[in-house]
This record gives sequence, structure tokens and C-alpha cells, in this order.
Amino acid sequence: MEVNNNKIVAFIDLLAFSNNVRKNTGDAMMAFSNYNAILHSKIKNGIAHPIDSYPKELQELAKNTAIDSFEYFIPFSDSIFIVSGDVSSFITQLSSFVYNCFHFTSHFYINPKDISDPTKDKMVSFSFDEKGELVSDYIEAHYYPTIFRGGIAYGEVFPIDLWSIANKNPEKRQNVAGKAIVRAVELEGKVKGPRIIFDASLLTYIDELVKSRYVRKITNSDYCEILWPAIKYISQNGFQDAQFFHEMFTCAINLWKGYNHTPYSEHYFCFIELIVTSTLQFFEAIGYKEEALKMVKEAIKNKGLEDKTSSLITY
Repeated sequence: MEVNNNKIVAFIDLLAFSNNVRKNTGDAMMAFSNYNAILHSKIKNGIAHPIDSYPKELQELAKNTAIDSFEYFIPFSDSIFIVSGDVSSFITQLSSFVYNCFHFTSHFYINPKDISDPTKDKMVSFSFDEKGELVSDYIEAHYYPTIFRGGIAYGEVFPIDLWSIANKNPEKRQNVAGKAIVRAVELEGKVKGPRIIFDASLLTYIDELVKSRYVRKITNSDYCEILWPAIKYISQNGFQDAQFFHEMFTCAINLWKGYNHTPYSEHYFCFIELIVTSTLQFFEAIGYKEEALKMVKEAIKNKGLEDKTSSLITY
């Protein structure tokens, strides 16, 4: 009998990591600590507060922000493979993980110390003085955003055990291989900015509610993308959660302006557009289309980007 090894797999890659390493390895590697802290927090929360322990009216929210659909989470350098057998839950849970990773340092970009470089701030450094006493000082550091670009595919995925060597000690570690792995990697390189795309054929496996709120078909293409910023909004809160749009929007604009006239400017403009589209689609899906459109247009105007309106509101 043929074994069904079809799974959904995401290949996500830290955006601009190579460039950040060239600037400062230590600052760039904080991204690993950031996403590791998010993952560890979700693991602990899942153990302490299982989804069925929440009141019924909160279980959808708890499910969306959990990681119980993740069967494999395999990091390597600045890339991660995540595998699941539950397509719809995976879309929302991956969105939550990616959003939380960005949010981890987003407060630096809302009111940056240096508008020309919104990632720049201070951090505490400890050392010993000539008397052997511990002293602290503030040193300049860059808090690069922990954001991912990625591809998702559905199909053949096989877990495999492979020998490896870590610190001269041989050990077996799990890895994954298969056609879906290859396709996810291919898709990751087809977009700009912190976007996660997949073939439109995957839509047939996704729940209608998830599609209406968190997925869009990319115009004039055979691809769709996850509208992961929309995971911040909670449908039960109606339009009041729209306040969070301004935070995300301001962060992305400041990052875009900071990287203006560099090769990375396009990535952050795509981020702005993703936040706008995510907001408009989510609030249309829950019945607040006109309110959301008015809010977004006003925000664009207030930021002095009226000439970018047609580029940003593509939905």
C-alpha cells in the first residue's frame, strides 16, 4: 500500500541577514535569539495552557497563536524549514510566529533615535575595570528587524535521520526531504520583501475563513501569499483592533525611509504594501471595508505618501 507523505512545508529565510552580517555579526545574530525566544515562549505556553483549557470563545484565538500544528521546525543558518499536516492551522500559526518575531523589536522603529537608521539604538555592555570591578556602559547597537521571506508548498515530505558532527561529537539529527521541500525553496526566491508565497493550487486545502482573512491571490500570477500582519487583528474585537495598523505601518515606513536609495528599499516598500493589503482584506472579511479603506487612505496622506497611494492600495 502506498504511504501518503503529503505535508505542507514552509521554507523561510531571514530577510537581509547576509547584509546585516557584513555590517556587524553580533547585531545580525540577535535575530536568532529573537525568533528562538518566540518559539520557546510558544512551546512553554502550549504546555502550560493547552488549547482545550481555554474557554470555548477563546479557543479559536488560542489555536491561531499556538504552534501545535508544527511537526518539524528545523533551523539552519538563517533559514528554517517548518512542516505540518494541518494546512489551515499552519497558515494562521505560521502567521502568528512570523508576526511575533517582527513585533519583538518593532518598538525601536516606531520612534527611532536616528530616523536615517531606525535600527540604531543603545545596549548595555558589561566589563571589568582595572580594579576588577564590574562596570556597565551603553554602546551603540543595531536592532535589525526579525522578518522572513518564504515559500510554502504542499506535497511529498519525508523525515530522515542523518549523521552529523557537533563540536566533534557524532550524533543523529532529523532532516526533511521531498518534492514539497524543493518547491518551497524555489518559491522563496520569487518575491521581494517579507512575503511568504505559495502556488494557487494549494488554495483547495485551505479553510474558507482562513482564505478570506489571511490569504490573497497575487494579481497576474499563479501565486498566493499569506497576509501574516492580519493575524494581529482579532475578529471578536470588531474595528477597534484597527489601531494596530498604525503601529505596523509606521514601523515599515520608517524602515523604508531608513533604507531609501539602497538595494533594500524595495523590500521595505513591499512590507508597507503587505501591511496595507492585510489590513484592508481582514476588515472587509469581518464587515468593515469602508472604515478600513478610509483609515488607510488617511494614514497614507498623513505620512506624506499620497503619490504612493495607487502603489500601496492594490487590493
